[in-house]
Amino acid sequence: METAGRAAVKPLDLDVPAVEKREGIQKIRRDVFKLALPAIVRNAFQSAIGIVNVAIVGNLGTQSLAAAGIANTLIDFVIMTFMALGIGATALGAAFGS
Repeated sequence: METAGRAAVKPLDLDVPAVEKREGIQKIRRDVFKLALPAIVRNAFQSAIGIVNVAIVGNLGTQSLAAAGIANTLIDFVIMTFMALGIGATALGAAFGS
């Protein structure tokens, strides 16, 4: 049964109990969190480095503090750019890889 070029919606899979579905979803969430944990820790350390840098340079004067803030912003931009390129490459590899 197709309408206007769209496939018919499949009925819900009622053979699998709701408890098993919920346990499967929870397992997927745990697995994704385990995969994301190193990236989360790395981002936390990157932020901590910027904070420590500003705290140390803050004693040198306002110009030094401004320079450290600009440098932290540029470093964050470069890191995020390469992270975005990595995510894009992963997506392309997953879509068009063998």
